[in-house]
Amino acid sequence: LPRPEGARDALTPPDAQWLAYAQQGKLIQRPIQGVGTETLLEEVPSDRAAIDWMDDGTLLCIQPGGKLVRISADRGSPTETVLVFQEDKPIWSRGLPGSEAALVVRCVGNCAEGSYLSVVDFQGDTTWTVVDEVLKAWYVPTGHVVWVRRDGAVFAAPFDLDRLEISGDREALFEGVNTGTDMANMVMADDGTVVFVQGTLASATWEPVWVDRTGREEAIEVGLAGQVEYPALSPDGTQLAVDLTEQDRAEIWIADLDRGSRHKLTFEGGNRPAWTPDGRSVTFYSARGGNQDLWTKRADGSADAELMVDFERNLVEAVWSPDATWLISRTNILRVSPHLGLGDILAWQVGED
Repeated sequence: LPRPEGARDALTPPDAQWLAYAQQGKLIQRPIQGVGTETLLEEVPSDRAAIDWMDDGTLLCIQPGGKLVRISADRGSPTETVLVFQEDKPIWSRGLPGSEAALVVRCVGNCAEGSYLSVVDFQGDTTWTVVDEVLKAWYVPTGHVVWVRRDGAVFAAPFDLDRLEISGDREALFEGVNTGTDMANMVMADDGTVVFVQGTLASATWEPVWVDRTGREEAIEVGLAGQVEYPALSPDGTQLAVDLTEQDRAEIWIADLDRGSRHKLTFEGGNRPAWTPDGRSVTFYSARGGNQDLWTKRADGSADAELMVDFERNLVEAVWSPDATWLISRTNILRVSPHLGLGDILAWQVGED
């Protein structure tokens, strides 16, 4: 692909003559042999489009606002909105034979609360749940649905295409697929062959390290290990704030690099720590109030967290200006409304409404 930066979710139809993929908020099509690209759809999530090329030549795709749409690859053909999910958001879709229904995986809340496999009937404009705790699913020509459970185990069960429901007992196939809160690192070909990354994230052990400019690593001996992410050094370089995820929820921990000690700062969820310029507090985003808002808490834990920004859209990062007069954040592109775009950078003047 020329200029492939940000391209993802690429797939081909059964005749393998075309390639469809998401890139920079658009659904794009190009020929396998030949040149030129065509934009089929605007306003596609850049990080999760859940594209599938169905057997009638139409494409399934997710749009912001919880919309599952169906679009023809022919120039000028209209887009059909299959269904709008009002609460739980779709994260994965696969069309069923006949192109009149699809398997759709939907997340509860921010996906940490669970996910489930549903069937969407295009003709009846209805949907229902068939299996809980699912991250990905496929229909295979043997007449089965195969799915990856949230813990990395893979199952199969007979599926009745006329009644659009599971018609027999499930069977465990294998386990150990690498999974996260809202993803499973496994793909399946039409003949049932699978490729997957082995080892769940829950079993992974990560730890913060120093890396010098030659690439030499040195462990930071503060006893923080597990799913450690988004390290942030205090302005004086003596403390380290990190995400530490346990049981699908991240909390903020603070490590004292001089003493080698550590303490847990948040207990109701906290992500992406950012130190205030004075080094006394840490700002983070948290969904403790329902929406992902920005909160600040004293680094020593001596006071309750203070709500800094309560915004209508989910916020996923915090950056302070050096003089502490501005707080900058960006919106989560998974939660935007179609008329608001794919994500924005926003700034608030501290102390102002």
